[in-house]
Amino acid sequence: MLNELSGHVAQYAIDARKGTLTLIDSVPSVPPALGMKWGQPQAPAGAAPAAPVAAPKAEEKPAIWAADLRLTPNGKFLYTTERNTDKIALFAVAPHTGKLTYVTNFATERQPRGINIDPSGRYLVASGEKSDRLSVYRIDPASGKLGEPTRYPVGKGANWIEIVDVR
Repeated sequence: MLNELSGHVAQYAIDARKGTLTLIDSVPSVPPALGMKWGQPQAPAGAAPAAPVAAPKAEEKPAIWAADLRLTPNGKFLYTTERNTDKIALFAVAPHTGKLTYVTNFATERQPRGINIDPSGRYLVASGEKSDRLSVYRIDPASGKLGEPTRYPVGKGANWIEIVDVR
């Protein structure tokens, strides 16, 4: 699970007998070196609007605003998006424990909302809410690192990526 306002990836163990979840780990997808602050929840739909929040000062770091996460089909790598920094984070997944290790992040489309990985696990596709393009990255099978993107025009406001196998 990716927490939208903290950017943490939470990992749970499932007790199938009881139907319960137990938190195992919570790993940040935004490096502390960025100095970002946690985001603030918005009022629920239909509720009275919250008091206006003051505009951030020029020297303030932006709030975390994570959006999507995807695991490669082989389970080796996990990717998450963060909209205020326009980044895709890469995690390595330990083979026997599933423990996540943050590796690095990659610049992507403006305000990345949706990402997806093709069924072969060779390509990651990213869209940005404030971009008029999609980025397609080749995934290095050994390291999970993303290659230079090929960009395709799609119009403004792309949110989600769905990959359909037509074979």
